Amino acid sequence: MRKNLLDLAIAQYKLFLPLVDDELSNEAKDGRYQLARLYENRGNTAEAIAEFEKLVAIDLSFQDAASRLSKLRGA
Repeated sequence: MRKNLLDLAIAQYKLFLPLVDDELSNEAKDGRYQLARLYENRGNTAEAIAEFEKLVAIDLSFQDAASRLSKLRGA
């Protein structure tokens, strides 16, 4: 993400998430959060919203996911 290889990073997170055993683990939540942020940075609003919705359904208080979701929905 830091090197602006967003497509590659998105692909890596999409491969990573199905491999995580526990959707409720911090590892899974962080991976989903990072994927949502990547979509957000790419301007893929619908995909970012979908990932933030999944994350907020699991953990409403995870980082700033709820506020980002709210902002994206209002955009």
